[in-house]
Amino acid sequence: MLARLFFLAACLLAGCEKQQENSACDDMCTEMVAMCGMEAYPSMDSCLQGCEYNADQGADVGAQLLCVQQASCDPFALVECEHAYGLD
Repeated sequence: MLARLFFLAACLLAGCEKQQENSACDDMCTEMVAMCGMEAYPSMDSCLQGCEYNADQGADVGAQLLCVQQASCDPFALVECEHAYGLD
């Protein structure tokens, strides 16, 4: 019984973490696609796929989102955000 509770708690925590990553990806892609019109991301789907892949590989999507928001659509600053917080 205790093992089941531990497993359930671990699954819930993992789900919450994944949900936060998805929210950060949604916000970042909205900023980059809808607000900035970045040609590198022709659609929300392409941006979300890339972001979710990066998150799964260990990228700090939350920090990258903050960087993107502060970049104010400056393409050079956005590239720096990718270099600083994306995958190498």
